[in-house]
Amino acid sequence: MTNFFLNALGTFNIATGPNNPNGTHFAIIQVPGDNWNFIPGISASFYTITSYNQLKTAFANAFPNPNYDPPQGTGQNLLQAATSLTVDPNVLNSGYRFYISNHLVIYATTSSTPNTAAISIANSILANGTYSFMALGYQAGSNLPALASYVGGSGCVYSANDTATLNSLADKLANQIFDASESGGKYNC
Repeated sequence: MTNFFLNALGTFNIATGPNNPNGTHFAIIQVPGDNWNFIPGISASFYTITSYNQLKTAFANAFPNPNYDPPQGTGQNLLQAATSLTVDPNVLNSGYRFYISNHLVIYATTSSTPNTAAISIANSILANGTYSFMALGYQAGSNLPALASYVGGSGCVYSANDTATLNSLADKLANQIFDASESGGKYNC
C-alpha cells in the first residue's frame, strides 16, 4: 500500500511546512484494529512531512512494528476517534490551510468496515466542507458499501485485490486530486 501512496502523492510539491506554505501538506493518522487499547494518534502532522523522503519515512513509521507492537486485529471501532481527530483544533492548527478548498482524507484498509458512528462523523465533516473523503480497500469485499457510505459515494472508493491493480490506481488518484484542485476542491463521488 505504501508504494501506491508514494506513487500517487509523489507527483505533488511536498516541500512544505511553516517555511514553505504553498506545497502540498500531508498528515497520517494510524487506525489500528480493535485489539489495540489506545486512541489513534497522529503518526505525522501537516508540518512534519516536508519532502518526499519524509513522506516515505512517515508511511514506514505508521505501520506496526512486529517487534514492538501487538498484531493488527480486526475491527475499526477506533475509526470514529481517528475521524474526529481530523477536525481537532490541534490538528487543524498544525498546518491545515483554511484559505484553500482542496482537503482530502484517505482511509486505507483491507477488510475492516467503518461503523455507523465513524460514518456519521465523516458525513458531518463532508457536509461542513472541512475535508472530502476517499477510501482505499485492498483485498476488500463485503466492506465496500460501508466504505462508500463513509466517503460519500462509491466514486471515491478505490478497490484492488492485488498489488499490480493497486499500483495502477495511483495515477487515477493523483488525477482526481488535480481535478478537484481545479474545481474548488470538489470530488465527484
